[in-house]
Amino acid sequence: MTGRRLVVTGSLAVLAGCARPELPAPAAVAPVTLQVFAAASLREVVPALSAAYSQAEPGVTLLANYAGSQDLVAQVQAGASADVFLSANRDHPQKLADAGLVAPPVVFALNQVAIAATPRNQRVRSYRDLLQPGTRLVICAEEVPAGKYAGQWLAKLPSAEAATLRERVVSAEASVDGVLHKVRLGEADAGLAYRTDVRRGGLRDVPLPPGTAISASYAASTVTAAPHAAEAAAFLTWLRGPAAGQVLRDAGFELPAP
Repeated sequence: MTGRRLVVTGSLAVLAGCARPELPAPAAVAPVTLQVFAAASLREVVPALSAAYSQAEPGVTLLANYAGSQDLVAQVQAGASADVFLSANRDHPQKLADAGLVAPPVVFALNQVAIAATPRNQRVRSYRDLLQPGTRLVICAEEVPAGKYAGQWLAKLPSAEAATLRERVVSAEASVDGVLHKVRLGEADAGLAYRTDVRRGGLRDVPLPPGTAISASYAASTVTAAPHAAEAAAFLTWLRGPAAGQVLRDAGFELPAP
């Protein structure tokens, strides 16, 4: 009996020695929410970008704060927590970069200035209709990127026509959202915004006069004090890639040259 016990015990000892030790389970990756300060005209495309990026980087989501780019600049200057700044121009993020608050901006998308009117509005069917007495035009304020682009567009027109259109302005808004809101409510006959705004708002794109097209450059920067600096940098790299480019094109944006 003693011999059998030894044999059994020895066999168990050998089996125990050959057994593989259990490996610890891999540590779960903590989810990351990137705080994205985005221009108001990006309101429709940022959720699509977030969905696409979550597929490429599971566990990373985008939480957007939308406003006029000039208002977002003020928030960053005041120390608001943000990881990424997506502006409707280069000037605003460059201003922050000069102060060391964000990284140098990179252009990731292009847009076009457009005249927006509602489909039911029969008063404005063409650009010439904007020159008629009583026509009401709404634009963005000069400090807003869309307002600066509007000024560039007016500068391309004959001086008399530009002066007439300035007389037709009934309101200067803090963002393109304000422009679209007044057009939809009928408080203005037309508004100067972006081509993507016309598309997302179900509005009518009134053709610009030949030779007066204005291209708008959208620029992105990581915030210097970003809570998730590495993830923010990775997102900006992805934003310049083909997957993000397809999302932007589907939303009506154009892409900058490589």
